Amino acid sequence: MPNEYDQPKHQVEGTNKQANPSKLGFYPSCWQVFIQAAKLEMHLQAVLTHPVPEHCDVVVLAQEVLDAVLWKYHSKKIRLENEYCDQMSHLLCNDLFTFHTELKKVIISIAKQLYNIFPKSSVMCGGSVQKHVTDAASKLIKSGDYLRLPDSSEGKYKNFISQVLKDGCHDFYYSNGKKVLKLMEEFQCLIPVNGLILIAAVAKGVLTGFHETSTDKVLDLSADKCRSDFNSL
Repeated sequence: MPNEYDQPKHQVEGTNKQANPSKLGFYPSCWQVFIQAAKLEMHLQAVLTHPVPEHCDVVVLAQEVLDAVLWKYHSKKIRLENEYCDQMSHLLCNDLFTFHTELKKVIISIAKQLYNIFPKSSVMCGGSVQKHVTDAASKLIKSGDYLRLPDSSEGKYKNFISQVLKDGCHDFYYSNGKKVLKLMEEFQCLIPVNGLILIAAVAKGVLTGFHETSTDKVLDLSADKCRSDFNSL
């Protein structure tokens, strides 16, 4: 039986921590840095080229991202063994799903605060509240008012057509996380059009969820629905 000290260092590190290749801890520390860079690039390319991708597109995009980041490493003469790329492709696909899930959470929180479709008064009974939520959400969607500048802004948000979109972009793309897209050059001077439309599409999907449940719960925001809303916008 070979001694662990006879094995390459990256193999020893990879087997000591985590047995699941879909987890970051499975990989050696040098590859973990690579993966974090690949995740950020995956998020960027997804927003720029496939904001709500089909599953087959996600798989292809993950491989393209891995090849691109690996090429950057090689161009800087940073040596890495290429044995993990197939496993990392699945990790990037899973991470993109998490990326979209986090976006949904951000928009739900903002929509509850800013669309004013949930009565604050305790006077209304349950049935009246549900009807109010359904009617208010329906009106916002059908009129397109969920995309329009608030009347009270007096032009304050001149770079945005909606306070919800403004806050959604700020909280999701420009927060203080390690994988936020503000770190990428493409987001440092402006928000790419696809990035703005993605926020709008998710906002519409969230409002649709409020309308369907008559509550502040969004049971499901399917990729097909979000993709359809994105394409229509």
